[in-house]
Amino acid sequence: MTDGARSIEVLLVEDDPGDVLLTKEAFDDNKLSNNLHVVCDGEEATAYLRRQGPRYVGHNPLGGWMILLLLALSLAEAASGLPANDAIMNAGPLYGLVTPEQSDAFTHWHARLWPALVAAIAAHIAAAILYLWPGGTNLIAPLLTGYRSGVAPDQGIAREHRWRALIILAILIVLLVVGLALAPPADLVPLSAAQCSSSRYLS
Repeated sequence: MTDGARSIEVLLVEDDPGDVLLTKEAFDDNKLSNNLHVVCDGEEATAYLRRQGPRYVGHNPLGGWMILLLLALSLAEAASGLPANDAIMNAGPLYGLVTPEQSDAFTHWHARLWPALVAAIAAHIAAAILYLWPGGTNLIAPLLTGYRSGVAPDQGIAREHRWRALIILAILIVLLVVGLALAPPADLVPLSAAQCSSSRYLS
């Protein structure tokens, strides 16, 4: 296909990954810039043709932003709980690294972030269930199997990237364990009954 020519959308109905790969290689060898979409059977082909909008290998843009929001809220909730306290007897493992006033601020945000995190999780689950509506996309099965129907074998996440993710996760766990081990002990003085009854934490 010459430069500047409009690419053609090609729908391939094929359930053999080897044949799909041969087709893609044939496109590449002949320098065809057509967009190849793969489905496994006639039912998926019909659903694909009736679906409006582009087909994504992974999350669509809105789903991607939701994942980033969930990660950010989870990180903020976990981090704010490390130096937090309950103003009575318990304190987070990093309480000794901050002042009591700073710990109170972390405690405030730790309590405020939790409802937002629960709401985001509920919205994400509700969206996945709605996508199961007839003619929609099953987003739950790929979470369990790692494979999504209608996606070519070379369009998913490369296997070696999973090892990188596991290595990064292991490093983060080691850093967290070392940080908790080196943190000074919390020196939280329990409040009296009178202090508890008038404490701002109960307001």
